[in-house]
Amino acid sequence: MVEIILLVGIIASVFVGFNIGGSSTGIAWGPPVGAGIVKKTTAAAIMTVFVFLGGWTVGRNVGTSRPV
Repeated sequence: MVEIILLVGIIASVFVGFNIGGSSTGIAWGPPVGAGIVKKTTAAAIMTVFVFLGGWTVGRNVGTSRPV
């Protein structure tokens, strides 16, 4: 039973995270992709690199009470 609840929680969190990221990404990358300046896969790759870079550099201090 615990495994089922865990699986449902993981699926729900992935769904919510994907939708939160999609709302920000669509605004940022919609115009260049729509204008044909970059492909969707290129935009996704650039976004992925910078999301992980931001999480690694600044993200450590998000949600913590320790001073920077």
